[in-house]
Amino acid sequence: MLLSSIRLYSQTTVLNPNGAGGFELGNTFADNGWINSASSEVNRWVLGSRPTNIIGNRAAYLSNDFNAANPATTITAGTAVTTHIYTTITLPASDSAILISFKWKANYTSSGTALLRVAIDSAMINVPTSGVTAQGAVVYNAITGTNDVWTVVQATVSPMFAGKTVRLVFSSSTPASFTNNATITGPAVDSIGVVTRANRLTFTSTNTGGNWGTPTTWTNNAFPTAYDNIVIPQGSSVVFQDNIQHFCNDLTINGTLTAVVGANSIFNVLGNLSVNSSGAFTVPTNSAYSYNVAGNLNIAAGASISWQRVTLTFNGNTAQEFNFDNANQFVGQYIGAVVCNNNAGLTVNANTGVLELLLRIGATRGVLTHNNVLRLNNTLVVGFNTVTIAVVDGSFASRVPVAANASINLLYSQVTATIPVSLIAGSRNELP
Repeated sequence: MLLSSIRLYSQTTVLNPNGAGGFELGNTFADNGWINSASSEVNRWVLGSRPTNIIGNRAAYLSNDFNAANPATTITAGTAVTTHIYTTITLPASDSAILISFKWKANYTSSGTALLRVAIDSAMINVPTSGVTAQGAVVYNAITGTNDVWTVVQATVSPMFAGKTVRLVFSSSTPASFTNNATITGPAVDSIGVVTRANRLTFTSTNTGGNWGTPTTWTNNAFPTAYDNIVIPQGSSVVFQDNIQHFCNDLTINGTLTAVVGANSIFNVLGNLSVNSSGAFTVPTNSAYSYNVAGNLNIAAGASISWQRVTLTFNGNTAQEFNFDNANQFVGQYIGAVVCNNNAGLTVNANTGVLELLLRIGATRGVLTHNNVLRLNNTLVVGFNTVTIAVVDGSFASRVPVAANASINLLYSQVTATIPVSLIAGSRNELP
């Protein structure tokens, strides 16, 4: 079902959380323009009023009581089977700012399966089928419940979806066993909304800052989208929200941006990322994160960076730069990895020092010019046996520096790069 759009001021409501998005148009999923993939699963998506504190007349939730008129919120552990509900919406071509919001709750922790997964699929080749992970870009992914308390989620997706007809898919998997002894309630979702707007805004965090996903963190008192610019002023501290793939356009940090431990954090900066002299960008030491940057990355003198396990992927369409002042700006003087995935190439510049890479350096596409300010070194942290040089359809402008005694893993499936004929232990420039 294609849902009509309602123009409200400068904002378009594509999916109304008080209508079809709140399952308020009728007693069945079909009445609300949704499709249920359930067939023979022991737990299936249902509509009813049994979840506590719902908004309106009904919510969608997983239940083993699916034949009842108003199913219970109980679920049964068993073979992990994914089941879906999904609807089709059309996003306005003129609106690049896209915001998806919903509320959800559950009271168990899933082991190895997605308790709640939300995806947006623009290809729409394969219909979501029970037992199969739904296709599409992941908007939200959680394995831990909310202690049966409704939690509001606001998430944004890439402007690339503007003008497309897409599937919005909510999925859940029943675990083989439950990992707590509390009263078990399956995932419930309600008040699903999709709104868009055409204009780009600048979101500035307040003096006190807060969680990225909380509107009161921002002076706009709203949630930023992938189309918007972000500014964190000096003295303000902002924390990543769990389970959400973050997006923004330009990101300017004069204060502090911190990722929380355990966050499923993929950060996509669609413009430039700038950490100025008073700024700090901190990631927990033992947490692996992926940061994708489509513009330039500039780290000014005086800025502080803690990215020990971060993989930086530069994926723009025009020539990019990664500029930093000195390696001492980085905690431990190392980060996880640098990858060039840009046909126009990446150039890395520093005023002084060498930044060590703990995990890998990669040339997926384009030429990576490292200027000898990056060096592979897996010896800095116990437990890292090798550091990888990976070439797919790119190359390096010069040989990659490698620290003495480092152990190297070579991955080549290249079109444009040259395979080395020798490896000289301890040399700074033994690999292309």
